Amino acid sequence: MDDSGRFSLLKLRNMYNGNHAFVLKTATIFLSQFEQDLSAINEKLANGDFQQVKLLAHKIKPNIDLFQIVELQEPIREIEKNAEEQNQEVLVKLVKNLAQVYTEVASEMRQVIDKSWFSWLTPA
Repeated sequence: MDDSGRFSLLKLRNMYNGNHAFVLKTATIFLSQFEQDLSAINEKLANGDFQQVKLLAHKIKPNIDLFQIVELQEPIREIEKNAEEQNQEVLVKLVKNLAQVYTEVASEMRQVIDKSWFSWLTPA
């Protein structure tokens, strides 16, 4: 199972002792949950609910670290910090960037997942 340069499944492989199915399932759940959380962040930000933006960013942070999405490690922390400071102007830019990078990484991750499921299910 290959990783892209933008994320890594190595920590998952180690956590699940190389169990391919668990790694792929966890990655699939991550993608789905991240999209829900990103949508909620946008909604809460639009409503000026900075506390919920901060909590959602805090919730997402460990998964970004788990998948080693380096491009998002600092931005998610900046979102959390700026939500605490209620800095809406900066938050709008940060969340837009978060969404853009996530979309790109998610596309790459889905390709790896699809390729991996296919090769895992197809006899050699």
